[in-house]
Amino acid sequence: MADPPPSERTVGEYGNRNRNRARLAIHNQSVTVNKLEVSPALFQELKEIHFSGKLNEDANRHLTDFFELCETMKMGGCSEEGKRLRLFPLSLKDDANEWLNSFPASSITTRDDLEDKFLE
Repeated sequence: MADPPPSERTVGEYGNRNRNRARLAIHNQSVTVNKLEVSPALFQELKEIHFSGKLNEDANRHLTDFFELCETMKMGGCSEEGKRLRLFPLSLKDDANEWLNSFPASSITTRDDLEDKFLE
């Protein structure tokens, strides 16, 4: 016996289904400029230290590498803490990125929050 056809849904209903997943777990601090600029070289460096959450990866080492990288650059109009919080998601991929997205919106507000959750 064939399954009944799916009920009709509006486009708005599809959007509401994943509405909470689109929100950022990290609460970004306000900035004093209209546009934050991140150099292509920084994006490349973040890609080189990507953390995917595999068992053979060292979370402590990733944080050390990430914070060292953050110390090498400035983002005008953004505090050091704000810079770290904004850039951290860019250092994750695969399971680690899914892990970060599993937190409620704006539930990570400081470097300490981030570090505590990442190293749990």
